Amino acid sequence: MVYEYIVETKVAVLILSVILCVYIRIVYSGTSQSEKRYIALAYTLTFANLLTVLCAVFDVDSSGYPLWVRIASGVVMQLVVNIGGFMYMRYIGDFGPDTPLKKKMRYAQNIVMGSFFYFQLVSLFIGQGGNFVVLPDGAGLSRGDLNHFLTHGYILIWLSWTIVMQFINRDAFSHGQRIGLLVNTLASLSALWVHDLFFPGLRICYIILTFDLYVFFFLLETPAYGEVEKTLAKLKKAKAMAEEAKEAAMKADAAKSEFLSNMSHEIRTPLTTILGMNEVIIKKYNEGPIYEHARDIHSAGNNLLHIINDILDFSKIESGQLELTYKNYKLNRVLRDVDNMIRMRAEQKGLEYITQIDQTLPNELYGDSTRVHQIMVNILNNAVKYTKRGSVKFSLTGERGTDPAFITLHIIVADTGIGIHAEDLPKLFQSFNRLDMKQNHGVEGTGLGLAITGRLIDMMGGNVEVESTYGVGTTFHVVLPQRITGPSTLRDCEAQNVHAAKKVRKALFQAPEAKVLVVDDNEMNRVVLRSLMKDTKVQVDTADGGEACLEKVKDTAYDVILMDYMMPHMDGKETLENIRRMENCASSKAKVVVCTANAIVGVQAELLAAGFDDFLSKPVNGRDLEEVLSRYIPKEKQQEAVS
Repeated sequence: MVYEYIVETKVAVLILSVILCVYIRIVYSGTSQSEKRYIALAYTLTFANLLTVLCAVFDVDSSGYPLWVRIASGVVMQLVVNIGGFMYMRYIGDFGPDTPLKKKMRYAQNIVMGSFFYFQLVSLFIGQGGNFVVLPDGAGLSRGDLNHFLTHGYILIWLSWTIVMQFINRDAFSHGQRIGLLVNTLASLSALWVHDLFFPGLRICYIILTFDLYVFFFLLETPAYGEVEKTLAKLKKAKAMAEEAKEAAMKADAAKSEFLSNMSHEIRTPLTTILGMNEVIIKKYNEGPIYEHARDIHSAGNNLLHIINDILDFSKIESGQLELTYKNYKLNRVLRDVDNMIRMRAEQKGLEYITQIDQTLPNELYGDSTRVHQIMVNILNNAVKYTKRGSVKFSLTGERGTDPAFITLHIIVADTGIGIHAEDLPKLFQSFNRLDMKQNHGVEGTGLGLAITGRLIDMMGGNVEVESTYGVGTTFHVVLPQRITGPSTLRDCEAQNVHAAKKVRKALFQAPEAKVLVVDDNEMNRVVLRSLMKDTKVQVDTADGGEACLEKVKDTAYDVILMDYMMPHMDGKETLENIRRMENCASSKAKVVVCTANAIVGVQAELLAAGFDDFLSKPVNGRDLEEVLSRYIPKEKQQEAVS
């Protein structure tokens, strides 16, 4: 059989394969098994294409080259091409996990490859029927039937076997890759059959294998296509799972927020009554056993409120929603409230409570006074809880830097308590962590106070250091930067009386002509709020819901409306909207202050955005209530309170 060599075509195919080899040499690391197999396959087929070009050159100019050179180059070319076909099949076979079946098939493939080498060597010695011979006219080489089978038959075997390997490794490929590989292999087989049946003189196997090399490159190896496509599929699946998880997390978070909101409301509502009525008792009886019992109730109630606040704050920290609310505040009021709370607890345990306050500290500051108060109370509470005998000392000093508008507060709390082991100090600000439980099993608390305190200090740009000797005591040193907003000092505000002996507190103001409406569906809450305003002499009306409120404000001009938020039938927000829409409303200019037991983060901002003028959190403190009223009752109606 005479073969026609078209040198230009072979050179073009060689150039294509060389370009691919140069590219993969630059971009491939050759670390994965797939890359190593592909590089070896590309180099082998490029070498086969080079030999094919040489065979074409030798054959076209047959007179210029010895016969043995032409025959040897043809034999070597056949060997290399078939080795390429073998590697073609092994390349596809290496995808997917190694299995016993694949091991047996590789063993069989090695036997077939060995038989090819055997018959190829035999064909060199069996004459014209087997190998190349010189045609009588010297025009070229012809090939016998055995050699033709060796050249094309084995290529057909490798391609057919590749289809089997694609089926075995189907799970290693995507759907698109499986279809592409199958179509490519079937097309290559069809091209070889068409070549043998209709154009037997043409040499196209090298073209087919080079074409397949590019198909593999774009289908499986660009860049590591199979891995990329699998990764993309995994990412798509992971994204879907993440979306589902996100939706589930959002539902869980919403459910948690709703639960906390409801629990906050349900716990704070009765606590409002307990602490409110107890405050009325304390104001009425300033000595004797009734006063002492009321102080005990006040302490226990505030402990419960403290625990509730810790749980809510921890929930906010977990969800990343803990926020600071900056505003102008008076330092002496923060210190007074801290002193009233801590001194009572220290005295109940028989501890000496010592305060050293720098009277030259500025009184008018800008910051989150609620959180400053919380930091002081948490650390002092901790000191009182873990001190059985001796004292708790609270020191407050300040340090001014280069900017006169700022001051750094130094809060130092030292106790003579049980102390902390050195190895436990790093755990001090961890959530739900109670140190030395055997020693402290009877100490109240949730283990959240210091964790929340540490987070608040960080958020405020401060720092905390702890020194402790086990069995001797502990010292906390907190540094908090604050902005100065006024010239007055603690001495100007008589802050030296922060820790003065208890005395009967008089109201901030009295306003007999002012009118206040209390709207709450809970009767006891209405009684408490009325009682807390008794010393201010204001005229108080009450309404048990939104509908009753609308009837009241229609004909009476109230200065302030204290509105509960969570009410049946018509809540506080809806009631406010109805008031603002009413025509000829006598209380159209009234300031509406929302009172709610819902302390979930964001609620205050949401309610203020809804149109409420101010916000009071239940349980309502008498002093906070008076401060709010003093802001909104017209100044001409207010007068100095009389004890």
